[in-house]
Amino acid sequence: MPFSIEAISECSLSVSCADTDQAQHIADTLRRQAVWRDVVAGIDSVAVLYDPMTITSSEAESMLRLCFDENPHSGLVGNGDEIVLRAHFGGQHGPDLEGVSRTLGIDPDTVVRCFLESSYKVAMIGFMPGFAYLSGLDERLRFDRKASPRLRVEPGSIGISGSFAGIYPLSSPGGWNLIGRVDHRSLVDWSTPQPFRLHPGCRVRFVDDGLTD
Repeated sequence: MPFSIEAISECSLSVSCADTDQAQHIADTLRRQAVWRDVVAGIDSVAVLYDPMTITSSEAESMLRLCFDENPHSGLVGNGDEIVLRAHFGGQHGPDLEGVSRTLGIDPDTVVRCFLESSYKVAMIGFMPGFAYLSGLDERLRFDRKASPRLRVEPGSIGISGSFAGIYPLSSPGGWNLIGRVDHRSLVDWSTPQPFRLHPGCRVRFVDDGLTD
């Protein structure tokens, strides 16, 4: 696709993309170029920040277009790392599983199996530090977010909202429908410089640690 580039501030540009895979691939490519202050991948765009004391907006745009001209297959992506997470579903671990099941018209075990059989990729990190938006959710499980968010969601909770699954690495308010939970210690390690394990582009596979309880 032809790339659309527009200024979003005096020191940043936005690159439109076809989808999350393309956005992540473009961001990975640009991060290898030392000229940019920061590169942030979104759902269907990439924000590119530069130092206005070093280069002008028009120079930054020209550099981006040159990069795309030299890499005409920027829509292609690799598989990335795969992270396997063990999860419990239903009951206290997934308090919304029963409600999701009733609304969708399929039994809870089928909801869990559909979720486990899907192949996920971290499309972006947002909402809160380390919160992973996972693309690849089975179309049968697509579900609107809750009308009234919870005041507290337990860390490690797995939620679904729209076309995404998501994992809360920390406790926080939240409006996603919670169907399961992983051990939050598998998501965060505060002893490392980059404490959050999930990152854009990596693949995630869930393993059942026991069906609905």
